[in-house]
Amino acid sequence: MLDGPTGEAVTRWLQPLLPSPNYRRSTAATSWPAGLALAGWLVAGLLAALATTLAVVAGATESGSVSLLMGQLGLWTGFVTTAVVASRRFGAGALRADFGFTITFVDMAKSAVIGIAVQVLVVPVIYFPLIAAGVDLDVSGAAEELFRDLAGLEKVAIAVGVIAVAPVAEELLFRGVLLRGLAQHLGDRGALWATALVFAGSHFQVVQFPGLVAIGLTLAWLAQRTGGVAAPIWAHLAFNATTVAFLW
Repeated sequence: MLDGPTGEAVTRWLQPLLPSPNYRRSTAATSWPAGLALAGWLVAGLLAALATTLAVVAGATESGSVSLLMGQLGLWTGFVTTAVVASRRFGAGALRADFGFTITFVDMAKSAVIGIAVQVLVVPVIYFPLIAAGVDLDVSGAAEELFRDLAGLEKVAIAVGVIAVAPVAEELLFRGVLLRGLAQHLGDRGALWATALVFAGSHFQVVQFPGLVAIGLTLAWLAQRTGGVAAPIWAHLAFNATTVAFLW
């Protein structure tokens, strides 16, 4: 994301604020097929549909919070399973080694600050020209409506899933499996942009797409810089936590 002389200068200036490079990922997991992430995403979609159907059969409303949470759990299960398959088939068989989960407390904090900064600084800047032009953008309308209708344990369960579970599952698939698979064919820069676009598109949110691309680029860059998913997980967690805090 930061390329050329200007990008290098910015990176050097920001160096003390960025997570330190950490390339201790297992050498056994140098690459895996790019199509593995797509297959995993499709299986995850099927698991999400199955989990939602089971929730409805059990008495939950189709658009209710229980069905939503069950569907997300099915989706996240598919993502994590894809990473496990990649690790066992093409890596050392250990997620921590193959995906680079090691991170220091300082780098964890730096990653979290980056995630918050994207949410409160970068995303508003992206949408400001459209808002200033009078375009009616309801960026968080659907999420606000969802949280407004939730109460008690339901709201807590959704919040925990969005903040704690989604970042781990999504980083394993998108920045763990997909990013590395695409890098074989597109190079690091091409894989960074492709992964960000796929990540944003997979949420099926037209209005939120530009903001999702921004955080997707940031997370992919963090993964490439540090050699693992630990830094992007903490940045993603902080990004989502900031969103939940605004909606609570």
